[in-house]
Amino acid sequence: MNNSKTIPDILTERQIFYISEFDVEAAWLSFMHREGWKMLSTTGFKYRFESCPKENWTYQLDFPADDVSEAEYIQMYADYGWEFVTRFRQWYYFRKPYSEEEDMSIFSDNASKIEMCRSIIRRHALLVTPMILILLAYLLLYFTTDLFPGPGGGFPGGFFMGLAASAGPVLIIAGGFVLNQLYRLKKMIDRLGNPA
Repeated sequence: MNNSKTIPDILTERQIFYISEFDVEAAWLSFMHREGWKMLSTTGFKYRFESCPKENWTYQLDFPADDVSEAEYIQMYADYGWEFVTRFRQWYYFRKPYSEEEDMSIFSDNASKIEMCRSIIRRHALLVTPMILILLAYLLLYFTTDLFPGPGGGFPGGFFMGLAASAGPVLIIAGGFVLNQLYRLKKMIDRLGNPA
């Protein structure tokens, strides 16, 4: 008697999508499923897939409001035939078999998609604001007080100069990246609000 289980083939792919490219990410996940790889999980840049029959499934991503319980939120999508796949941070991934007879979008109209984009902007703005405030506070203290003496000025000055030299560029790059993401979402909102 053979009690061994067949271990499914697992595929790991690395992809980078901007937060404004959630539709592109969903289309790529749908493509992967048609190629025989259904999504298992993601870390944001790394996606794990399990081999499956080559079937036409539609994937959708959503960024829910803060005031919804996770269980109710997932159940609401299940009631409409969507299978919950995974969650990464605030993003929820769903899929369902493709059907030509029904709308395969989780958004009922552009207004609901615009509201989701605004929600993303609000949450990500909360991430960037502390970085900008820390950098501005440091620059303000550095240029307006003697708290940070010049090179060789002892512990506080040397420590904070080293901290600024290493953390400053990181804060600027990270802040710039997030601001770029927010700008892309704002452009998407403008495009959705004024379709040509």
